[in-house]
Amino acid sequence: MTSDEIDNRLAQLLQRPDSQPDPAFVNHMILTAKLDRLFTAVRRRSVRRALTESAIAVALGGSFFSLSRLGIVEPDGIVTASAPAMAGIAMLVLWAMVTLPSPRERFA
Repeated sequence: MTSDEIDNRLAQLLQRPDSQPDPAFVNHMILTAKLDRLFTAVRRRSVRRALTESAIAVALGGSFFSLSRLGIVEPDGIVTASAPAMAGIAMLVLWAMVTLPSPRERFA
């Protein structure tokens, strides 16, 4: 082999091929970007909901604690039905009924 043949052969091997964009790869990257935006939105909604529900729980717990201090303390420590703390218990129960998912939502 002459040096010209070697140079031509090396030039052919080192030449970059004309590459066309791979449609499957492009579609995969577009889908990945869409999923990333979707997960970001879902994550943002979840954090906002968790913070809101935490604030509601603190407010209800504080109101329950305040209401439990308003009534007359029974010697045996039982909260009577007419005590203001029962309003706090009712608020907690109603909040749990509204907030907690129903069985249909859990398995949907």
